[in-house]
Amino acid sequence: MYILQGQPNTTTYAFDGGRRIVIEQGGEALANNSYGLELEFCSHDSSVFTFTHVEVLHIDFALPVMTDRERLQLTGWKLESDSGGVLELVTPPLFFAHVADAHRFRENCVAIMTQSVVPNPPPQDAQFGAIYAVLLSQWLAEVLPRLADLCRTSLAIPGMPAFAATITPWLTVGGQLNQENIDDGINIAAARMRHYTNRDSWDDYVQRIVLSRSEKDWRTGYSSQLNMPMTLPGYFLYCHQKYRRSIDRMAGIQACLTQGHPFPPDLTDTQLRKNIETWFWRSVIWDVFDGYARAIWPHLGGTVWTDANLATWSVDDLTKLAMVYVMTAKMLTGALGALSEPGQLKIQLYAWFENSTVAMNPENADQLAEMRLNLGDIDRPWLEYHSAMKDLTGLWFKGALFDVIHSEHLGHDVAQRIGLVLANPAVDIWSTVFAAHLTFIRGDGWNDLMEQARPDYIDDLEDLDSGALVRAIDIVRVSWARRCASRPPGPTTPCPARRSGRSSIMPTRRRGRVGTTRCTRLSLTTTPPGRI
Repeated sequence: MYILQGQPNTTTYAFDGGRRIVIEQGGEALANNSYGLELEFCSHDSSVFTFTHVEVLHIDFALPVMTDRERLQLTGWKLESDSGGVLELVTPPLFFAHVADAHRFRENCVAIMTQSVVPNPPPQDAQFGAIYAVLLSQWLAEVLPRLADLCRTSLAIPGMPAFAATITPWLTVGGQLNQENIDDGINIAAARMRHYTNRDSWDDYVQRIVLSRSEKDWRTGYSSQLNMPMTLPGYFLYCHQKYRRSIDRMAGIQACLTQGHPFPPDLTDTQLRKNIETWFWRSVIWDVFDGYARAIWPHLGGTVWTDANLATWSVDDLTKLAMVYVMTAKMLTGALGALSEPGQLKIQLYAWFENSTVAMNPENADQLAEMRLNLGDIDRPWLEYHSAMKDLTGLWFKGALFDVIHSEHLGHDVAQRIGLVLANPAVDIWSTVFAAHLTFIRGDGWNDLMEQARPDYIDDLEDLDSGALVRAIDIVRVSWARRCASRPPGPTTPCPARRSGRSSIMPTRRRGRVGTTRCTRLSLTTTPPGRI
């Protein structure tokens, strides 16, 4: 493998036989790839849609005559609720010739959506002044023609498509107001009552919802997530680049602390914490992967794995190493899910039956005592991790380990060899890596310097119980080891042909790419991070 540095933010990996993997700032550059956009862009005043993942309406664009590809891209756009009292636009798969085109489309879509909820000029109240908000009906009239034109210019649509928005029926929305979609701090009883009393005037109620600039992301006005398929080696190389950038950012932070370099004036404590947390989790995953790769690689026919000799590997080598990397990351996400999801579901269930989210407040000791009687103990420190992996690393691999093994045709023998290493308790990598990273973060020198430089900085990693996390990871490790060794792994989730058209390792709620290349689906959190 030869590494070629071309245009800025572009790295090309060239292999014997002519294959090339091109990694750009936004991911692997695959020609004519598909992308799915999720864009949170506004707050709203509807108690009904403070429940999360509730569909408000769907949007369809249409041409007099459409090909299957055009129909796939133009129909099934959705407006959904998300946590924090925001609405998000969710697109179907959209096809672009180049990854840069997809990011350009995202930027244009961001501009349209954020501008659409801040009227210019704003309506003026004679007594109280300007009002920077719109009704949903006004928003539709403003945004649909602009989105239709964006589709025409960006998706190579022949002609200006017609458009129509269909409000999700009252009964469908009612079915989505359930315990699984409860968000912290919402008024459950008010939301259900508001929904109930608008049964006969549902469309009018929805059209009169007030939209305004996102309170959840006030600084930027939005947050977005771009879902894209990648090849497994491409995903691995992209993650390696992200890891190296996190190392460089952390070096910059350390220079600010130890050498007296000034922090950027616009770097907030929240952004600084995000930079440090991203470095922590990416670095932990990579260092554990490095330990597993050294132990597993000889069993897969390799010699000695090191980060330094990455350039010596073939595509086949990278595919196997990438699978080990995904396995490592999935161990962590599986453990975090095992520690957080049961408690999160308990408090949501309790809130549902009590008709109040007060029970979800960790400050309320009386409610906590009652919950223990009814539901058993809840490990509260882990609750914040129940949906956090995307936020911890900026990357979200949507898929299961054994889907990867099956889809990449790695074979039962490869899985068995990996299982043998995983089953060996002597390969205790996680606890060592966590100890090293937490010792660094919790060291007196680091803390003293941080307190001097940023007196208001709060370190969320201080209280991380790495022992409990390692024990949970160990359960996942043993389970996977048994499954690897017991039988040929098959896909864990069927992938309907109409959704992806291929044997995908990423069957998700976002429809996948039509084609024959096996790809992962990666989600990138693309809110401007303001990093060093």
